[in-house]
Amino acid sequence: MTTSCNNRFLAFFLAFFAMAGLCSPAIASSAPAAAIKVHATLVWGSKNEPKDASKLTPADKVLQSKLRKTLKWEHYYRINNRSLQLANFKPQRARMSKKCVLEVRRLSETEVNVRLIGEGKVVVVRKHSLDKEDSMVLGGPGKNKDAWFVVLQFN
Repeated sequence: MTTSCNNRFLAFFLAFFAMAGLCSPAIASSAPAAAIKVHATLVWGSKNEPKDASKLTPADKVLQSKLRKTLKWEHYYRINNRSLQLANFKPQRARMSKKCVLEVRRLSETEVNVRLIGEGKVVVVRKHSLDKEDSMVLGGPGKNKDAWFVVLQFN
């Protein structure tokens, strides 16, 4: 009886290792996911042109045009730009200003999670599908009836 049991046991392990040997090349050859490039732009929007507008850099014309289609402000100024590479599933942070931090984490091949942190508090958390769009806008109110936005472009 023990010889029969040992033979079955040996046959099971041989079959297991044979299957593992067949599967291991497929597992080893699976390429890591391609990095997702994220370009973030911090933008300030205002209804009125500020007194120190000459010191500010206007947002590029294409971005201003896109923002005006859905937002109410007349003037848009670029405050800062940052780029991130999402090569793995760990969160990547970018300081956009003294008060604004952006955190982007890859959830899958086609989805990211974005957290916008203002003055140390989470202001916005959004999931974004890379299948649908290549950009997104997050933001919040500012002082004096103005607003700030972070425009994210994914490549």
